[in-house]
This record gives sequence, structure tokens and C-alpha cells, in this order.
Amino acid sequence: MLAELYRRDLRGFVPDRAVENKIIITCRAVAILMATILKTRGIPARVRAGYAPYIRSDRMETHWITQYRHAPEKRRITIDADTSLENRPFDPFDMPPETFHFGANAWLAVREGRQNASLLIEDGRSALENLARLLFFDFHALMNNEVTYTQVPIFIAIDFNTVEEEKLQEIDALACLLQQPDENFAQLQTLWETRRDFRLLHGSLV
Repeated sequence: MLAELYRRDLRGFVPDRAVENKIIITCRAVAILMATILKTRGIPARVRAGYAPYIRSDRMETHWITQYRHAPEKRRITIDADTSLENRPFDPFDMPPETFHFGANAWLAVREGRQNASLLIEDGRSALENLARLLFFDFHALMNNEVTYTQVPIFIAIDFNTVEEEKLQEIDALACLLQQPDENFAQLQTLWETRRDFRLLHGSLV
């Protein structure tokens, strides 16, 4: 992305870039680019996937954002560079915890009956399938393996209309760990190393 921006305008990051010299990218790409920039400056950063209720009011919009470690305050800060120019009732470069709904929280909210699942149906997929995809996208992102939209782990490459409760409970367990990824990172890393069906992908070009 950076190479193409410089090919089109050697000045690099400039506010007066001509429209024809811009590139169109998704929120996922923006989040990855933001994390990459932070990492090159020695700042620990990661991409996260979930739902951004502040983008639309009629449904839960899937979205990717960035988190980085703020050393002076000893905390992670959540930022949404992709929609930072929009008028929001919060600071997009230090988002309050309740602003963004991470995949694990959304999954458990639906499983426990606290969230209206009909708001999460898109592209002909059921709410549970969409939630599972997003939850595993977030898991992979935490492992520095940002998954493309066309790929899903083998574990959820299934028909969610006939999925067994045992498999749903395994996703529940993963979601519980993902709610506190820093505290549970060792367990998440163990799952990453030992559960091939959580890690290996199914989809286009795989």
C-alpha cells in the first residue's frame, strides 16, 4: 500500500493528494497499515476484528480497528483510523471500551440471548456463522495472522444450520478467553500451536 502511494505521488503522506493518486482500501487494510506503522516505530500494536455500532444504526457493522500499547500509561489504546474523519461522540484515537464490540463479546451476547441476532445476518449467512468468522478473524489477528475475508479456519468451514452444540461450546470457550486476550494470552497461544483446525485455513487460494 505504501509503495503504491509513493508511486502515485512521491511526496508520500500529503493532505492535498489528487483523487486519481489515492488508493481505495477496506477497514481491514487501514487497520493493518496503522499497526504496521506503529510497529516500525517500536510500539507494540495489533489488529482487532468486531462490530462498530457507531457506523450504522440499523445493524451491527463488521469492522477492523487497531490497538497499541501506550507505555507511559501502561494500557492498550484502541483507535479507528479508518473512520477518524467522521463526526463521532468519542475520540477515535482513544476509544472508550464500550464503543467497539469485539468478536468474542458479540458471539457470547448472542449465545446468551443478550443480543438480537437478526442485526448480524449478512451475505446470506446466519448470525452464528458471521459471528464465528469474526471471532476467529480476531483470534488470528491476535496471533499476527490477519485473515482475508475469503478464508476461514477449517474448524468453522461447516454448515451452521446443522452445527452440533459441542462445536458451539468449543467456540464459547475460545470466546471467553478472547474477552481478556492479554490475561489469557498464554492459553490462546497454546490453542494456536495445538489446534490445527483453529489455525489452518479453508477458502480461496488455500
